[in-house]
Amino acid sequence: MRVLITISFVVFAIYFYWRSVTFNINMTFWDVFWPQFFQGIATALFFMPLTTIILSQFEPEQIAQASSLSNFLRTLSGAMGTSITISLWDRRQAFHHARLTEHYNLFNQNAIDWGTQLKSLGITSSDVGNQLVNQMITQQAFIISANEIFYASSILFLLLVGIIWFSKRF
Repeated sequence: MRVLITISFVVFAIYFYWRSVTFNINMTFWDVFWPQFFQGIATALFFMPLTTIILSQFEPEQIAQASSLSNFLRTLSGAMGTSITISLWDRRQAFHHARLTEHYNLFNQNAIDWGTQLKSLGITSSDVGNQLVNQMITQQAFIISANEIFYASSILFLLLVGIIWFSKRF
């Protein structure tokens, strides 16, 4: 069972790393499909062996209660993990938005070129131009922060491989 979970964690690490280097605004369907496909394999290899490891230490009359507690803790941990991830994503987005905004100024050639392109499209209002720039910076900041979360998750799953080997062997 530990071998299956180890394979699952390694596949999860590969999946998250793959996401961290391919997640961008111009993604195609297949850029989303293939990593999700491999995540499905990792998920299939994870839940049954983990449940077997958890319940293997209990007497038959305790399995129903242990299974209920395990499911409750898994759901609670998933909710907490989601909250932590969303909070990190939002904070990293704000950080990257500030950093990217620092580079958008009158002395940056890319900013000058962007302004020229907006004018060539007939957007002469500085308010509309600034809103478009802010929208683009926000999109890029969310992408960068998501890539950081994916990369950190890949490292976390590699670290979890070591923990699973402390479980009881049977």
